[in-house]
Amino acid sequence: MKPLRLFTAFHANLDFSALPEADRPLVLARCYWPLLSLPEQLGIPIGLEMSTRTLETLQSEDPDWVKRFLRLTESGLIEPIGSGRAQIVGPLVPSEINRLNLRLGADRYASILGASPRTWLVNEQTWSDGLASLYADVGAERLVMEWNNPAARRKELRPLRCRTARVRAANGSGPVLLWNDSIVFQKVQRVAHGEIPEDDLRSYVERLGSRSGAVALCLYGGDVEIFDYRPSRRLIGGDEGTEMARLLGLFERLAADDGYAFVLPRDVPPPNEESEPVALGSAEDPIPCKKQPRYNPTRWAVSGRDGLGMNTRCEALLRSESERGERQQQPVASHARQHEPTCSVGGGARPWGHLGRGPGLEGGGGDDAPSGDRVTRLVAQPSAEGGCGGVKDDGPRTRLQGRPCGELARLEPGLGEHYRLAEATPRVDQAEAAVLVRRR
Repeated sequence: MKPLRLFTAFHANLDFSALPEADRPLVLARCYWPLLSLPEQLGIPIGLEMSTRTLETLQSEDPDWVKRFLRLTESGLIEPIGSGRAQIVGPLVPSEINRLNLRLGADRYASILGASPRTWLVNEQTWSDGLASLYADVGAERLVMEWNNPAARRKELRPLRCRTARVRAANGSGPVLLWNDSIVFQKVQRVAHGEIPEDDLRSYVERLGSRSGAVALCLYGGDVEIFDYRPSRRLIGGDEGTEMARLLGLFERLAADDGYAFVLPRDVPPPNEESEPVALGSAEDPIPCKKQPRYNPTRWAVSGRDGLGMNTRCEALLRSESERGERQQQPVASHARQHEPTCSVGGGARPWGHLGRGPGLEGGGGDDAPSGDRVTRLVAQPSAEGGCGGVKDDGPRTRLQGRPCGELARLEPGLGEHYRLAEATPRVDQAEAAVLVRRR
């Protein structure tokens, strides 16, 4: 009987919101350095995931740790697992942001590590179907994603707990799925914390390995910073260093058991070519997440002060930047005409006209209000009192109302009923400001 392959996807995150920057040296000493003992001293291969932001922080905070990490990577004892530039919860942001996050991450991994990872971990184990093709675009061959919650809704996934599969993508088959198992890795955490005996975990893993067709099991796919560290809380499991010692001892005893073989995630056998790709979402749970029900996408969407407002402003910024990119690819009116002043605010609010006509620049002329649904550009000169131009819907005409000049660049979307501010660009001499508005 072949041994059950055990692999890991340790999750390192120095951007963790509850981790104060002042505690980073403590976390490095208690969590990150001892973790390297698994491959370096015990010869146990591990997968280790971190965003490039965390990787760059490690370069700055502890370059010796990064050198050791790179050396163990080159020797084949650590497989770096990708996640992106930052730990963004994919289903909560537009596809453009996810695409950029993965691409920027892949480029930065290649710069620091010498190559982009082949295995990627789905951030916060929160999935939506559109992510499959985005991961494939950055060269991801394997994805680490939780099995438990998708399988709770999709019965075809239940026999695959200790096997690999391919995720379904828009064009057919996507990357290979390596299942993370939240029940297993939480048991590992409890063993390390001294909350349950090791035998409880061992017997559970043994039962899983005895299932028909069992090939591999993710023994650990959780946080690194949970061993011998609690932000703003006392350790419960014993003295400092006890939890990591328990973890290392558990791995060492499993490695000595002929029934198990530790491997890197990339060495887990892929599914048969004829196997059908699988879906993770369902009508009941279209965005499967990790662990218990309290972990769901809204956990991150509404967290923090004014979360809704921040998300709204981010969406407005994305739209503005997208429109800017589209305009840069279109011909526009001549430079001289674009910068010809059309309205002075000094004499009070008066009707205004547009500065030019062309693709992307539509509207009326002279004193006519803008027409059409495209972009109109106007110039507002500061008044003697220091007022500049604000945009306000006024029925058939759009007028300039006096506002402080500096306020133009800070106005929020939603000015008036029909227009929203998309851009504020001060002139080089700062004598006037160009304001771009468009119909909603």
